[in-house]
Amino acid sequence: KRVLGVRLILLTELLLPFTRLTFLQERLDYYLKDLEEILPYYLGEKLFGPIDELNARFPIAGRSVIEFGPFDGAQTAGLVHFGARSVTCIEARAENVTKTQTAAEAFGWTGVRVVMDDFHNADATKYGWFDLAFAHGVYYHSIPAFVFLENLRTLSDAITCHRSPVRLFS
Repeated sequence: KRVLGVRLILLTELLLPFTRLTFLQERLDYYLKDLEEILPYYLGEKLFGPIDELNARFPIAGRSVIEFGPFDGAQTAGLVHFGARSVTCIEARAENVTKTQTAAEAFGWTGVRVVMDDFHNADATKYGWFDLAFAHGVYYHSIPAFVFLENLRTLSDAITCHRSPVRLFS
């Protein structure tokens, strides 16, 4: 290691970040149950949800995104894959914060920030302005749905909040 420096990567250096994922998959409820199933999503080889349709209508590259309810982080991976400059994930469930943060660290998703908060508390006063507010698969969890929608309007002029097909409001 002293002779080769950064050119030498030990096996443990490669594998250790992924052991956290396998550890969590044994203890937490993941949508995709094993590492082989979820890896293609985390690596950007497969997309979870209609992110490709969104990207075709509203190119994500270089944009700031606020994402609500990242769950396992598979949609976050798609946003990263399409080149989002930054992704702020708002998640109320501790296990989902842990899953998404672990994936971000293991796969080196720069610019991803995972925040534990209720999405009804998220507005521009607290989080600032984003190029896109991304709320797929969470809107139906909102009891005061109009409060959530109004908060989305303070965060961005571009809002997508349907599961499928992609609907972009601006």
